[in-house]
Amino acid sequence: MHEPEQAHSTTSEMTRCVVCKESIRQSARKCVHCESYQGWRRHIAVGDAFLALLVALVSVLSLSLPIFREIYSSNNSEVRVTFQDAQGRYLFMIASNTGTKPGTVGRANLVITGLEGASFPEGRAYLSKGPLGSLFEGIVPLTADGWDKEKTFISAGAARPLKLYPQDGKTIQLLETDKDRAADKLYKETGVWVGSMPKMTCRLEVEVIQFDGTRDMQVYEPPKLSMEGYRLQEYVRENLLKTRVPMEQSGNNGS
Repeated sequence: MHEPEQAHSTTSEMTRCVVCKESIRQSARKCVHCESYQGWRRHIAVGDAFLALLVALVSVLSLSLPIFREIYSSNNSEVRVTFQDAQGRYLFMIASNTGTKPGTVGRANLVITGLEGASFPEGRAYLSKGPLGSLFEGIVPLTADGWDKEKTFISAGAARPLKLYPQDGKTIQLLETDKDRAADKLYKETGVWVGSMPKMTCRLEVEVIQFDGTRDMQVYEPPKLSMEGYRLQEYVRENLLKTRVPMEQSGNNGS
């Protein structure tokens, strides 16, 4: 009485191989007739020869990786300079090199506009889209040194602090007026400057020489009304401005 039920149960547990169509158990992962996998592994035909080729390919890629890295990586320096602070007669910057070769920091300039009636060591005019057509920029050349006046040589992957300071005798001659004298007196008494300085804008230009000889003049211009911009203005006023009395005033004073 129970044998047919057992036979029915055994038959229901059987299925067909997805490859050779022979009868196999439903729980079988591999066909006992053709040795084909029944699950997702049947889509990947992995034999000994294939595994050997795969291992060889991985070994070759591992050995070739440094060569490819050398080919596709930049074989040059990538020197960048960033402004840090202004203290005393020094402007402090950081020069960093993220490249694979050394680079150098060259000359530097402090460029000033909007200081009316001033005489600069150097200057240049440039075209403007404004109504004036052209504007004048005053330039004060700066010397760039390391902390102990070492060369500004930046090794690959290194960063170095730099200090910029005016070259000897390079100052700005500014005609002193009664308004400027009053502004200077007010500044000494209250710390508030209302003379020509608010009209002035400053920016730093630092020449960077990459390993391949490329020269790049990197520019730092602080945002308007920022603390950095104010510090640059203060640096100019404290270290570079030399006032002189106009001839007509000096003649009147001598009479």
